[in-house]
Amino acid sequence: MKLDNADHCVKLFESYKKTTGNLLCNHPQGTPLEVLINELSFPIASHTNTSIPLFNYANLAMLNLFGMTRSEFIGLESSASASKENQVERAHLLNTVKSHGFIDNYQGYRLRKDGTEFFIKKATIWNVFNFKGELDGQAVIIYDWQI
Repeated sequence: MKLDNADHCVKLFESYKKTTGNLLCNHPQGTPLEVLINELSFPIASHTNTSIPLFNYANLAMLNLFGMTRSEFIGLESSASASKENQVERAHLLNTVKSHGFIDNYQGYRLRKDGTEFFIKKATIWNVFNFKGELDGQAVIIYDWQI
């Protein structure tokens, strides 16, 4: 799965602003969004809008949170981020985001590579749109968590 991270980060930034009315991060003029988003201290990831959603982006903080390398994370079915017990809740959440545009203050459990769970205390999940305005997938930024 080859993705132009520079273009994708613009989609993440613009979609977040469009759906939530807020900025994903401060964007000083001249600084590439790809660099800003990749180096944010808050974990950010996105997945595709396909019948089986696959992760197509993760910043360094998200990779560290999940204990994975970029090559392990990218292409992984996004459902693998939650335990079997949490799949129904996760599916409901993503359907709600799809129809409402975003959810703020999400809380829930997710799985690290080593099988341990961590608790997301506060996250925003939003729809990501391509440059034609079509749904391209969904993304998450995690503001607070507990391992």
